[in-house]
Amino acid sequence: MSSNDYLSINSVPNNSIVKIVKVSSERLRDLGLSDGSIVRVLISTPCGPALIQREDGSVIVLDSDAASNTLVSIIMAPQGVRHRHRWRWGWKH
Repeated sequence: MSSNDYLSINSVPNNSIVKIVKVSSERLRDLGLSDGSIVRVLISTPCGPALIQREDGSVIVLDSDAASNTLVSIIMAPQGVRHRHRWRWGWKH
């Protein structure tokens, strides 16, 4: 994969599982994140902060700078949700 294929952590969809390619700061390394770590991006906002979950279950809040400068590759992105339409006598699937 070339470096153009990597995304910043705050530009991936919510609830994605990603592999960290480049950690942005030593502070994140102190929190246990390193190159090759697998994390779940719980909530990400474009150009803003991100909430991630490590493999051991602990949750880390990344500020906008750390989220923008941490590069990841997507392992699994969530599928589109089928919308349910409300009908008069119940839910139509």
